[in-house]
Amino acid sequence: MRKLTTEQIENLYEFTASHYVEWYDLQIELVDHLANDIEESWADNPKMNFEAAKLSAFKKFGIFGFGEVVESRLNSLNKKYNRMMWDLFLAFFKIPKILMLLCLYSFVFYGFEKIGNSKGLLLVILIAYTLFSIYRLFQLKKGINNRFKLTNKKYLTDHILLNFTKIGFVFWYPVSFGFNWDKVEQFSIGQNAVIALFVVIMMLFGWIGLVKIPNKMDEYMAAMYPSYIIST
Repeated sequence: MRKLTTEQIENLYEFTASHYVEWYDLQIELVDHLANDIEESWADNPKMNFEAAKLSAFKKFGIFGFGEVVESRLNSLNKKYNRMMWDLFLAFFKIPKILMLLCLYSFVFYGFEKIGNSKGLLLVILIAYTLFSIYRLFQLKKGINNRFKLTNKKYLTDHILLNFTKIGFVFWYPVSFGFNWDKVEQFSIGQNAVIALFVVIMMLFGWIGLVKIPNKMDEYMAAMYPSYIIST
């Protein structure tokens, strides 16, 4: 049975790239699928040339080519990140991690109660959180760019991860529109309790989305793809 040569496999990578699949991790899946289909065609017709077998395999993807595969993979990765985020988040509501959350909540609530300017403290926390988010996004983007310079490969996982980590900035919206900042200086005890809870949840999501998940995905990708370089 005829087998693909190294040059023909490289041609398949170039073929997927020419059809707007620029991510190496997705190219691997598509090349594997095309290669299997081509070799099956050769099993039935050993005299079929490579180009004819390649086009025959590509036609099986339908009129949209690789587009549906890309969309399906994007949806799958988004679901994977969302599931990972919620699994890590809910894990903090089990002993012993929930005790740490309660201590953090008590500390934040005590700070809002004892400091005479609750609004000012909340703004300081939000600004610090935003600066940290910007720093982590810059750090992740730099790592992705360095990895591309070293390997000349882009990864769909990196693309999704970079967009996913921007979740940190959504915490500005409820604060921006939820309070009348001109009239509020010191919050009531009930407001402090709610805001302290908001701050703790914000910190938790920030740590998971900006630190924990990127680190876990680096380990996963390095194990899956030998060419993947953990770069900072």
